[in-house]
Amino acid sequence: MALLGIDYGTAKIGLAIAEGQVATPLRVFRYETTRELRDELWRAIAEYGVRSVVVGVPRTNRTAAEEFVAWLRRELTLPVMTEDEQLTTQFAKRLMRGWKGKAQDDAVAAALLLQSYIERNA
Repeated sequence: MALLGIDYGTAKIGLAIAEGQVATPLRVFRYETTRELRDELWRAIAEYGVRSVVVGVPRTNRTAAEEFVAWLRRELTLPVMTEDEQLTTQFAKRLMRGWKGKAQDDAVAAALLLQSYIERNA
């Protein structure tokens, strides 16, 4: 059973997975419709046997992320928790500076916020 971390954005999401005490980046997914987003999340949940979801919520401009969390809680039968994601995207970009996989920075941000959640709740 795993935890799924989500770095939410209105056009793309970063996903991370933790099947123990260490979170790892999974993938970045661009979407145009709620259905595409829903299908991708359900695919990841089924593929990894996810038991809980952790969504990063910024301290500023929280509205879109909070609406996404509310939508997830209506759609899923799994627990959906939130984690402060302050500076995770900026840290991920700095961490990945010079790497060829720059498009994956949202997945790294998701791993950072998921790891923070794991450590805070250990």
